[in-house]
Amino acid sequence: MKYPPVHYREADHDMSLRLIELFPLAMVVSTNESGIPDITFMPLIAEIQGNELYLLGHIDGNNPQVNNLEKGTLKVIFKGPDTYISPNDYISKKQLPTWNYAYVEVTGTCEFLSDSESGKLLVTMTDRLDSKNWKLEPEDERINHLVPYIKGFKIKVDSIVNRFKLSQDKTIDDQLVVNNVMKEDDRDIRFTNELKNLINQVK
Repeated sequence: MKYPPVHYREADHDMSLRLIELFPLAMVVSTNESGIPDITFMPLIAEIQGNELYLLGHIDGNNPQVNNLEKGTLKVIFKGPDTYISPNDYISKKQLPTWNYAYVEVTGTCEFLSDSESGKLLVTMTDRLDSKNWKLEPEDERINHLVPYIKGFKIKVDSIVNRFKLSQDKTIDDQLVVNNVMKEDDRDIRFTNELKNLINQVK
């Protein structure tokens, strides 16, 4: 038995790269000398160099995970949208509840960049991630001040697997309804408002 089921996997990597582009905050997992996983969340961008696919990013130089990023194989997980699906959401009867989601899992090896390359990466990542067209100029002196405190890196992608569990095993009508349920999920907005209220109370 294969896992994930074939109907939840997308063979075309274009959709995987699209998810990485829209949901760049990744969970990077490595293993320390004690055999315990180290995990850091950080934004990454995908870039094709020659015939190879890389994930690029930077990490705080004081993060203990710096000590093992280059040692062994890494797992990188990008999580897309997710939501609970109630049986009441379906048009068809006698359905059971489930949770729909999309994620991409990357396996690869890491290599640290030079200070010069790390500085250029800061500019590149800002260009790719800033949706409001704010520009970080290459000659900005703040880059030189920041670079000594970070470690730029690139992860060579050895394998990429996705799972898009979007009720593909249901009827077309049910899939359309579920798609609308996922689009209407407002948990991010609700939690942001609750968090804002909590912060205001602390003040």
